Amino acid sequence: MYIEVHMIQSFAPANLNRDDTNNPKDCEFGGVRRARISSQCIKRAIRTSRTFKEVIGQGIAIRTRYLSRELHRRLADRGYPQEEVYLIATTFPQALTNKRPTPKQAERTDM
Repeated sequence: MYIEVHMIQSFAPANLNRDDTNNPKDCEFGGVRRARISSQCIKRAIRTSRTFKEVIGQGIAIRTRYLSRELHRRLADRGYPQEEVYLIATTFPQALTNKRPTPKQAERTDM
């Protein structure tokens, strides 16, 4: 069974969401032009809310281009041997991207 739900919600007058040309998103609904907010915008608002953090107890994700640096720090903090930490921190990000970084970009992942 497939169920699709469409809801109309009232929001304070603001440009909650913009498209790729920086114009407020809108759509025609019920014969009237209405402001539209994307599901991604609503989900982000939920993820960044104080209540969500209190219920979950921690942040659910970290966005970073320095994955190898973050892996190295977290594994070292947990007491893993330095050789293993280095191996994992350098090879794991490369395996994710299938790209080999230049020496200048060794710590930066291109994702």
